Amino acid sequence: MKIGIVVPSRAEARVADVTMEEAYALAGLRRGETDHGGVAPGIAIVVYEFGLMEEPSCHSFFAIGRQLFAGGAVLYAFDEGGESVDLSVMPPVFFFGSVDAIELAIASGQIDRPQTKLNDRVLWEWNRRRKA
Repeated sequence: MKIGIVVPSRAEARVADVTMEEAYALAGLRRGETDHGGVAPGIAIVVYEFGLMEEPSCHSFFAIGRQLFAGGAVLYAFDEGGESVDLSVMPPVFFFGSVDAIELAIASGQIDRPQTKLNDRVLWEWNRRRKA
C-alpha cells in the first residue's frame, strides 16, 4: 500500500509502497503509543501521542496545513467508506529548524498553536510553560 512517511529529523516526507508496520518503523512510531487525526479530506495522520507535550528538544517538528506535529508520522488515505486506500500524493509538509521558527510561524498566523480545550477553556498550550 502507498503510505506517506515523515521523518522531520531528516526533513524527509515521501510516499512509499510499504506495509503499515514497515511505515511505523520507518517513521519511528510504536504501536500503542500513537494518536490518529486528520490533515486533509481523505487523509489521516498517525503520530506519537505525547510528542507535542514533551520538551521541544526531544523532537523535530513539521506542519501540514495549519497543524504542528512533533516527531515522525505516517499518513494514509481512506475512501468514503473509511477503507484504507493508496495515498496518491503527499500533502505539502513544512519542516521547522527551531522552536523560534515555530513561534514565528505561530505569531505570523501561518500555523495554529496546538491547544487542549474544554468548553472554550484552554487547559494546555504548546510551549507556553517554557516561557519565562
